[in-house]
Amino acid sequence: MSVAQLPSVILSRHCGKRLLDGVDTSRGLALGKQREEKVFLSIGIVSTKGEEENLMQALNSLTSHISAAEYSDTVIVVVFEGDENAAVIQRIKEGFQNELDGGLIRVIYPTRDFLREVNREPLGWRSVTSATDIFKKNTTDFNKRMVFLFEYCYRMSKNYLHLTDQARAIKPYFSVIKQIIHNFEVKNISLYAHDIGDKFLPGLGRLYSKAMLDDLSEYGALFPGGGLPAEIFDVHTFLRPTVTVTHLDSFNDILFKMETRLRGVKPEVEFKSTALMFEGGQGLERAFYESKGFAWLKAPKAGDGFIMEFKETLQISRVLIITGSPMYRDLLSEAVLMACGTNKDTNSCDQSQCTKIGQFLDPILDAKDLENAVSFPTKCLKMEILSEVKHWVIIREISIWPKE
Repeated sequence: MSVAQLPSVILSRHCGKRLLDGVDTSRGLALGKQREEKVFLSIGIVSTKGEEENLMQALNSLTSHISAAEYSDTVIVVVFEGDENAAVIQRIKEGFQNELDGGLIRVIYPTRDFLREVNREPLGWRSVTSATDIFKKNTTDFNKRMVFLFEYCYRMSKNYLHLTDQARAIKPYFSVIKQIIHNFEVKNISLYAHDIGDKFLPGLGRLYSKAMLDDLSEYGALFPGGGLPAEIFDVHTFLRPTVTVTHLDSFNDILFKMETRLRGVKPEVEFKSTALMFEGGQGLERAFYESKGFAWLKAPKAGDGFIMEFKETLQISRVLIITGSPMYRDLLSEAVLMACGTNKDTNSCDQSQCTKIGQFLDPILDAKDLENAVSFPTKCLKMEILSEVKHWVIIREISIWPKE
């Protein structure tokens, strides 16, 4: 029996004690202040090592769009890996001491008791089976941090909003969220998930009822390994068929957008696609030049791809391409990336002179030390899809670094 076929009664409170009931989550508080009473809304973010700048921008946007009068009803909770010397601890101390002292921001980490309960072998990877071991480990660790965040917020708040470090508040959000919750309560709906972020992607602003957060925490604690974060979010699709999953009426009403810091260099390039189709306004340029937005490919097929041609050749040292949403929905895992030289007669990309520099075993391709792998100046990068993808694909970052 697969995980998806497990009856919801297994995860139900009616079965007895919850798996994490014996875990004291309050011991995981690293920064900030506990409150005696539950708050109206907790906002959770999972910190990712190496993305501290994105997290700071996310926190800046959240604190800039909330009033002092709303502090008492809200707590922003950041979970990190637990290293007391972690860069995220120092950055938050330096940038948000007033918010820490005032109780608006807390920083937590998974406790040993929690990890003891959830450290079990996964049933086997149900997706991205070709992924590398390091990606699987990092994803499992991410899932555990996320589940600890769920459980912590389940105990200390009445409602929960999940964000990622790439979500940015673009307008005052608390009063809107409060009205949304009121509308559900008037309709006597207690099991719901409501998307309020860019393109209605769950990691960019998904509001959960307390009952739904309970489900997420229980399920994630039972199965932290073997799947992507998005699969934990999708638990309601097979465990709670009566759950209400909705979103704002219009993209014009969204409260959060996706943004990432620009990295590397941004030389003049021309993108040429082979049979790829894009959602309107969501071309490849958005993944390379813009900090806000992403490329969105419509179900690419084997043989589809693109060429990224530089106006001037480059000696490339590193290429980073990140696919999928921040929760790894709409990802790409079977494609190859090549660096190609110059056709001297036409001063254009010579596709007969290419060197493979990476393959998408994971949703993230990070090809490094390319000055040792590519013997010629690079005129273009060429990506080719190796097998049909049965869903749309997000490319949210394309970054390059030249040889120093």
